[in-house]
Amino acid sequence: MVKPYIEMPTKHDNQIIRIFDAKHPNNLFQWHKDDEDRRVIVITNSKGWKFQFDDEIPFDLKHSTQFFIPKGIWHRIIKGDDTITLAINKRPHRGTK
Repeated sequence: MVKPYIEMPTKHDNQIIRIFDAKHPNNLFQWHKDDEDRRVIVITNSKGWKFQFDDEIPFDLKHSTQFFIPKGIWHRIIKGDDTITLAINKRPHRGTK
């Protein structure tokens, strides 16, 4: 499956960096839910990117924006005009290492 980002590991456990590029087609930016809790930090300036939880109004993704995505909650990223880089800290659900 094609993803609208490049993913890189970091030296920190359970943290990844994702770089999203607006050159990817809109159909790759889909509603989805994750199998673990996630804390997200926007680490670059970006233009026009937004984040949306199901049944909520989208909010801007600006440098240093931080938010929490509980596991199993529907959400999506709305494509902007350039590239955005996010640090994502994954927390496995109970019962996993």
